[in-house]
Amino acid sequence: MLMVPISMSSTQHLTNIPSNEHIMLLYSSDDERNDAAVNYINNGLKSGYQCIYASINAYDSKSSSNISNLSSNIDNYKENIERDELRIVDFKPYYKSALNVDFRPFKKLKKELEETLNHRKSEGKKDAILVFADAACFLSHNKHFDECEILEWWWNETTTEWRQNHQNITVVCPHPGLVLNNPLLPDTKGRLNGTHTLMIDLNQIHRKPKEKT
Repeated sequence: MLMVPISMSSTQHLTNIPSNEHIMLLYSSDDERNDAAVNYINNGLKSGYQCIYASINAYDSKSSSNISNLSSNIDNYKENIERDELRIVDFKPYYKSALNVDFRPFKKLKKELEETLNHRKSEGKKDAILVFADAACFLSHNKHFDECEILEWWWNETTTEWRQNHQNITVVCPHPGLVLNNPLLPDTKGRLNGTHTLMIDLNQIHRKPKEKT
């Protein structure tokens, strides 16, 4: 499936959570990426989704992307954790497995998400999940492009299966725009085009229009 760039305001793309999508989110700075993660989580929670922050830096005290840093900006953080409306997943082991093209941890996560979706439905909750997952992000950041592409194809096949089974699980995969838009790596972004259903470039969204002269 081809990736489709979209054009919308920064507020709109964070507020309207797409359903059953595999989203490629291009960002230009860690602050921009963190703000996007928080906004996706907050708006997902408001929309009744269970939200999952799956990051290799989730518990890394040296990273600005750790959950301790982000939690103060997440609405009712402690309450949502206790109610299991928000989950934090240490994605570092998943990243290491992806480096070895070992998808057993991802397949286990897939099964857990499907079971959670069924459980939410049985409890009368909205059967929808939003996953912000950054293993592929750090594969591209560290220039492991082959492994990144393989992982994104796995996500693509998985989200396609969910969509066909009417299982509403949306996966947001952030990627460093400075790497993928690098003119010295012309094929990198193209190689990932077919692995997502939607692309959002935060740099383009936030770019101000040129002033008239």
